[in-house]
Amino acid sequence: MMKLFNYSGSCVCDYRALAFSLICAGVIANFWCGVTFAANDNANGSNSKSSTTAEPPAVPPATGKQEDKASPFAYQHFRQAMALRQGLEPERALVEFSKAIELKPDYLQAYLERGRAYTDVENFRAAMSDLNFVAAHKSPFAGQALVSIADIYRAKPDFRKAKEIYDKLLSGPEKNMGDSRAALLTLRAQCELGLNMPKEALADANAVLQHESSVYRSSTAYAAQARAYMALHQYQKAADSYTQALQKTPKDGVGIVMTGTQKFTSYGGLLLERAKAYDQSGKSAQAKADRAEIENLHKLDYDNTPFPVYK
Repeated sequence: MMKLFNYSGSCVCDYRALAFSLICAGVIANFWCGVTFAANDNANGSNSKSSTTAEPPAVPPATGKQEDKASPFAYQHFRQAMALRQGLEPERALVEFSKAIELKPDYLQAYLERGRAYTDVENFRAAMSDLNFVAAHKSPFAGQALVSIADIYRAKPDFRKAKEIYDKLLSGPEKNMGDSRAALLTLRAQCELGLNMPKEALADANAVLQHESSVYRSSTAYAAQARAYMALHQYQKAADSYTQALQKTPKDGVGIVMTGTQKFTSYGGLLLERAKAYDQSGKSAQAKADRAEIENLHKLDYDNTPFPVYK
């Protein structure tokens, strides 16, 4: 379920960060070069709702006719689980993913999606177990598992470990920008901001936004660019980048929305950040106008949840 949090000014993914992670997950498979991350390394109980989940077994060899008979039933459970997770019923989805794995123990895609479902319910220990299991096997799903692991690290937050994964995935020969590379650069920029590396974050954001194709110029990338400019005390450039981000963000409320490992700065949150940029650049009238618009957004009925009050 979604929750609302007061805007804290910390570096978070803005609206549509989840879409970026999904883009990565669909395209960067086969990038992994053998590095795996221990499941217990980042799940020592503080953010895990369960510590009793067993490690997945090793993938067994194919079992011929027996496996062929089980696979269609496993796939039925997998499809049901995917529908349940899309319908925001992760607990029920977990049951179906586990049934699919029971019928087909080498079902790596089911392990991958079960790991993501565990993330939805904030059982990070179990999620890391499943995702590391997938990442350890050479398959089209290894790179997708790594992106999901990085999502968990960003949520904790452990930006350094998340950045290590993005560095690894981006370390191959540079090709055309592509959806996956643009998404990974943007996510790495967010980690670099969290690590107080604004110059590096700005370079990554610029690499995406200066591309000749406008398809990569997302709200997420513009917001990362704006925050880097803020950290570098280039406040007018920051305000301009926030304006670009706002133009690509739906007017759907204020505050920080969190679901699973994903945090999004909504339209109102970006307005507040731009107002601060205007304050710093001496444009008090524009800052006042942004705060007035935030107050108007407070009047919206968004999920029947009271909005935080900005000061």
